[in-house]
Amino acid sequence: MEYYEAKLAYKAWDQEKEKDVAHNSTYMVSAVSFTDAEAKVCEQAGKHGIGEYKVKVMKPTVFEEVFNNNEVEERNYDINEAAGEKWFKAKVQFDEGEGGKKYKKMYLAKGVTLEAATKLLSKTLGEGSSLNMEVLSVTETDILTVVM
Repeated sequence: MEYYEAKLAYKAWDQEKEKDVAHNSTYMVSAVSFTDAEAKVCEQAGKHGIGEYKVKVMKPTVFEEVFNNNEVEERNYDINEAAGEKWFKAKVQFDEGEGGKKYKKMYLAKGVTLEAATKLLSKTLGEGSSLNMEVLSVTETDILTVVM
């Protein structure tokens, strides 16, 4: 399985403005192919009540793995359903030790804050590992939902 990023563009009625307003939503999808990813994101759009939409972007990502907050039931997440949690992308460097090679990997982690996502990454990746690990960067994304 690979992770794909999908961006949907759609219009939704804004009661305050009394007109349709353009929206863009980003989804991360675990899928075996572009076709599978598109089918999953279209199903998710239906669950969110999005009527007419266009898939504007569908591209593979470099994420090695996705980490959810362990305190929340594992399922497809929606930021609005999970007490303000957000998705953060992280670049992590691994070092095999003296004379060993160094390499970097990208991960996606969920947390209420950047610090919570960093702690989740450190705890999850550091447990039982013989490699030295350093979280190089963590930044908030605009990912609304991860669809597994």
